[in-house]
Amino acid sequence: MSADLLPPALQDFEQRVAAVDWNAYPRPPWSDAAQVRDALRQALRAHDRAGSVAAYHALLYAVGNNHAGTYHAIALAVLPFLAELMRHGAGWPRSTALEAFVDLAFSFEPDAGQETAATELARQARALRPVLEAIAAEGGADAAAAHDALLALEPGTG
Repeated sequence: MSADLLPPALQDFEQRVAAVDWNAYPRPPWSDAAQVRDALRQALRAHDRAGSVAAYHALLYAVGNNHAGTYHAIALAVLPFLAELMRHGAGWPRSTALEAFVDLAFSFEPDAGQETAATELARQARALRPVLEAIAAEGGADAAAAHDALLALEPGTG
């Protein structure tokens, strides 16, 4: 997908991702700044189920351990980009971001030594309630995941 086919709000997405100092954030030892940038690029450019699944796994391994269900503090810097894809993207990019967001916010836990990230990640997740409500209201393929995320945001349910 070329930049001119992206929604206006996402046309400079890759440049903004590249401008982040990803090395300033604690991340898994197997991840580096290039891996984080590439995972977000893959999410933006996902155009089918296979691309979405690959981007989803790349994102979760860039910020943590997808197999163990843990994340590092770098997830805090990635979450706003996932929010942009959920807010302004459509189709596969939005689905990819939504699935990664749901796992990070509601299924995963901070890795050992990363526990201080949990409070901020939960705050960022709660701030995305309007985005999740809009996705749920649209119906379609992402509505169920958005609805489940909204339920997880309710006190005592997640």
